[in-house]
Amino acid sequence: PALKSSASSAPLNRTGGASDRRLAAAEADPAARTHVDFEAAASKLESIMLATDGGRPPPEALLSAYGLYKQAMCGDVVGPQPWAAQFKARAKYDAWARLRGVSEEEAMIRYVELVNGLGI
Repeated sequence: PALKSSASSAPLNRTGGASDRRLAAAEADPAARTHVDFEAAASKLESIMLATDGGRPPPEALLSAYGLYKQAMCGDVVGPQPWAAQFKARAKYDAWARLRGVSEEEAMIRYVELVNGLGI
């Protein structure tokens, strides 16, 4: 059964806490909903990556997810591009740099769509 918080009229589950307040706020505010969806997608992708069943997304999807995550969390890429011989670092930098100018909120929306579209 739902419990009421004395600080707010939003119903809380038995655990209460900040996550319940975020969910209640998300129902009223689309931007907050985007953040909640983004956090859920990040957790989902982390779970997929930690799974041992071998069902990993393709490398291109992971690079896209990396770039979108970094753009959503940090904004435009800064700093010099890694040397071409640094394959992994260069690929990650390039995935992020391609998103230069995309707003944090738009990056979150695209990230959620990408992760939910993986079908894993």
